[in-house]
This record gives sequence, C-alpha cells and structure tokens, in this order.
Amino acid sequence: MKKKSIASPARPKPHASPPKSYASLQTNAAATRPANTATSPAPLKQHAAPQTYAAARPASPLNSAAFHPAPPPFLSRFFSSSWLSNPIKQFVLLCAIFLAALLLIAIFSPPPKIEMASSEAPLAKLSSLKIIPGEQYGYEIAGADGSVPASIKVGTAPACPGVVMYDRLRVSQMQDLEFASVCLGNDGVEIDSKGNKIGTNFSYRNISWPYFSPWMLAVKEGWNWSANTSIRVGGLSSATSQEIRFKTIGKENYLGRDGFLASISLVLPNGGESEVLQVLVDSQKRILLRMESGANTIRLISAPFPLNSTALPPNSS
Repeated sequence: MKKKSIASPARPKPHASPPKSYASLQTNAAATRPANTATSPAPLKQHAAPQTYAAARPASPLNSAAFHPAPPPFLSRFFSSSWLSNPIKQFVLLCAIFLAALLLIAIFSPPPKIEMASSEAPLAKLSSLKIIPGEQYGYEIAGADGSVPASIKVGTAPACPGVVMYDRLRVSQMQDLEFASVCLGNDGVEIDSKGNKIGTNFSYRNISWPYFSPWMLAVKEGWNWSANTSIRVGGLSSATSQEIRFKTIGKENYLGRDGFLASISLVLPNGGESEVLQVLVDSQKRILLRMESGANTIRLISAPFPLNSTALPPNSS
C-alpha cells in the first residue's frame, strides 16, 4: 500500500527588498487610484514650524520707512556725538530750543492791544479849581524804607490853556527832578493843548497823582460817589472791571486846616468793600492834606497859606 505524500505548506518567500515606507506606499496608491479630483482626498501635508507673533502680524504702515525716515546725515552726526547721545540731554536741548523760539516770537510779534475804559456816576462839584499859578506845596512821602520830600508847583505853559501842576522830587541836596506834570481845566479835569478833556474825575491819562484829583471839588459831609474802570486785552472776549467807591467818613483838623476825611474802597466780587486809602481833603483849597494807605503816608508840610508848624514832627520841614 502506497503511502500518500502530504504537501507541506508553501513558505513565504523572503522579500527581495526592504519593506517600503508609508510615504512611498501612499504615493503608489495615489498613482494607481483613478483620477477623481472631486472625491479623492488631498495628500497629507507635513506641518510647518509655528510662526512667531512678530512674523505672523501683518505689516503696519506706521512701521514703514515712510513714517520713520532716517534722519538727515548732519543730524545723525549731531545726535551721535558723545554728549548728545544721552536721551536726557537731547530732551534738555529740545526744551531750550522751544523756549528760545517762544522768546523770539514774544520779541518780534506785535504787543497785544490794551483797551481801557471808565464810567462814573454823576458828580456835583461844589467849586471850581482853587489852586492858582505861583503857588507851591510841599509834601513828605513816607514808607517802611524811609521818606522823601516832594514839591508841587502851580504854573502856566504855552501848550496848556488851563493850569499846570508840576511834581518835583528831591533826588539830591543839589537837584530836584521833575517827575510829572498835568494840565488842568477849570473843573479840575485833565485837558489837552486844545482844551479837550482827556482825563476823568478820578484819574489822569498817564499818571496816578495823589496831591489833587477832580473829585476833591465835590467832597462834603455825607458825600458818596462811585466810578468803574475796565481793561480789555486784545483777543479776549471779556474785560476785567473794577468798581471804586468814595465816601466821606468824617471831618478832621490838620495843622490848623479843616478837612473832609474820605474813604476810597474797591468793591469785591461778593459785594463787600476793601478800603485801600483814606484821604483828608482841605475844605477850602480842595487839595490833599494827608493820605494813608497801610504803612505808607503822604502829608502836607508846607503851603502858601499858614500852617500850625508846631504840630509837625521834628526834621519834617
């Protein structure tokens, strides 16, 4: 009896070459697959390295060279010097240039126009101007730093159709300095060479004079009066105004002369008053006998009429 031979299972043949990689198999499969762009998935792509924020940010026009041009060559050399390389010193230099520019503008630009105006209540004067040419009055102006004598002379001048008052200050033992002069009309108000009024009843055009003011011709017992001044600087829409009030507060005798004591006050924004001066006005000549403002005083020490000189302090004549 013949024995049947049993075929042994076939052994797998060894690979002729190493196994292909996944990438090569994918490429072969894509080559043998029917071309169908609608349904065929796209081959896998390898991920690129992640971008930084600076690289992924879109370019801004503010970072372009158009907005940050390179400085001119002379400025580059200027700011690259050893002294100006410090940012603080650069800032100080720029501030100095800016201040110099403002100074030049202030020097060469036209000054602002200043407009001054005044208004006053009606004033009933009791008399006309009482001083006459040829008279001379002596005053002492005293303050915390000492005193200085002043003399007021009354006269005439070709350019003044009224009476001229001259203010002379003693600047040395040998010299008197003419400080100011004013031309007064018959009612005491300042006038020009043609007789036109250029002052007010409480002020002169270019000076502030304590020795005489036109309102002194109206002072009496129970008297009160007010005036207003305003200043407007060109370019500003509003003006700064100040009300001034005058009133009689009593009567006094000074060196044998009877006078009316008047108070001059500034009106405050809240409606109150702040007294700035007390003025004693001679009841006959209508000129200043004494003025007080804090520690400062002006007082009559000589006149064309008799004074009680025994009431004067020593060394005042």
